[in-house]
Amino acid sequence: MDRINVLFDVDDTLYSRMMPFERAWSESFGPLPSGLEQKLYDDFIRYGYDLYEDSMTGRVSMEEMFIYRIVKTGEGARLNLSDEQALAFQARYEYWQGRLFVSDTMASLLDALTERKCFLAVITNGTTARQWKKYHVLDLKRWIPETQYMATGDVGISKPDLRVFRLAAEKWGLRPENTWYVGDSQEHDIQPALSLGWHAAWLRRNPTAFAP
Repeated sequence: MDRINVLFDVDDTLYSRMMPFERAWSESFGPLPSGLEQKLYDDFIRYGYDLYEDSMTGRVSMEEMFIYRIVKTGEGARLNLSDEQALAFQARYEYWQGRLFVSDTMASLLDALTERKCFLAVITNGTTARQWKKYHVLDLKRWIPETQYMATGDVGISKPDLRVFRLAAEKWGLRPENTWYVGDSQEHDIQPALSLGWHAAWLRRNPTAFAP
């Protein structure tokens, strides 16, 4: 029987970014406004994507991207945030990102795939330091060896660039007909995988969420 390959995104796939966002917001600005919780979170992710490519290529600094995404998000809650407040929020957000966890449901899925001898791997957008920190915080080595974990910061190309997926296919010997990609983003995960003939599973943690 041919090997089944199952590749995952990390952010909002193997864990939920809502937890660190909600806790950082509460500590920085008070409780999330009732009825706006999902919208503000969706805005936070969307504004981050606005400057993601520029921040990865150095056209803007990571600090500028961090400030922009929470300042713009704050406008949706009628907050006029300063750069200092934005960076203070980012510090709390990073604190809670250091306390991430894989849910029991996701852990059960990874256990089941491991028991079935599936090849498990990751392709995740982000800087080397940040994405490898998540690898260790989430204890992903339980299911995915370091040799099967690819942060785009390691290779200098980011999703949805098809070269990232082709590089992974070559590195790990993936056949399209036996390969699945699981992610939360239509643009960055699902569409590129399907365009290469892979299978894809769109994981929508929040059905009303912005889906880039």
